[in-house]
Amino acid sequence: MRAYLQARFGDGGPGWVPLGRAKRWSRHAEVAIRSSDGWQVIHAVAHRDGTVLALGPQGLAFEAKSSRAWVELASRPGRAQTIRSIELVAMTQPRGGTMRVQVDGGAPTEHATRAEVPAILRIPIAVAPGPHTIRIELRGNGPVRLFGAALESGAGVVVDTLGVDGARARNWQRWDPAIWRDAVATRPPALVTIAYGTNEAVDLDRPIAAFVDDYALVLERVRQAFPDADCLVLGPGDFPERVGDSWVARPRLAEIVTAVRGLAATHGCGFWDELAFMGGAGSMVRWVQSDPPLAREDHLHFRPIGAAVKGRELVDALVLGYDAAAP
Repeated sequence: MRAYLQARFGDGGPGWVPLGRAKRWSRHAEVAIRSSDGWQVIHAVAHRDGTVLALGPQGLAFEAKSSRAWVELASRPGRAQTIRSIELVAMTQPRGGTMRVQVDGGAPTEHATRAEVPAILRIPIAVAPGPHTIRIELRGNGPVRLFGAALESGAGVVVDTLGVDGARARNWQRWDPAIWRDAVATRPPALVTIAYGTNEAVDLDRPIAAFVDDYALVLERVRQAFPDADCLVLGPGDFPERVGDSWVARPRLAEIVTAVRGLAATHGCGFWDELAFMGGAGSMVRWVQSDPPLAREDHLHFRPIGAAVKGRELVDALVLGYDAAAP
């Protein structure tokens, strides 16, 4: 979606990039993310003890305290070549430590994160347009909690990707709403897309009514934080279940699609029916067996080419009215 939109309407830069990897296999298409050992990944997906978590825009945080801890973001070859503004987003906290920030191997600057109460810490960095490398090293005098960096190029489209593998709508119950609102306050979007429901299709012990309540909380927080933004709810795609040697439709998935469509209407959001786009129940088998294959053999995840097809078609749907009105 980012590549297609920016090819048509201008490259605004990579946008939000997490200062760490949520999973070992996590990667960003335009920015390489490297880090030392010793970082704790904090997200409601992995933390189930019931505590409320101070998290950033993704509902994700990275914390370390060792003087050997570091993280680095770098433009990939041929990607993110015109970055002209950088903003690091972290958090102050009691007993917080100090970090050194270095851009392109230049002189480092130090930034303390110690404060009486937790709050969002923003570090703007002016740079000349081009590819850049940002490295953060810890002093070792207390824990430092990082969220991410906003990398932008000026005029053009910016697409912030905030999804985390394995997340469910109910994870938002664990996010500290005040910290999250402060974290997103300076990045008001024109459009917010929300996509939950695929993972919930396997939660047979959780009533659909509970899922509706979980999703409603997400939409309410998004609408409160961004009252002037458009919103689009993405329904889950086909996710069949293996029974013997066959793949069969999950009845719960159809219930979720119906529920999500209703939630979108109730909260004034658009709705994109990915299940219908794919071809309805059972269509994932054709995506897996196509030549070249568009989805993986687990009948859940898309291959890069399949994701590109889906992203391009979604963008075309979003700009249908714009294209129709074009001279």
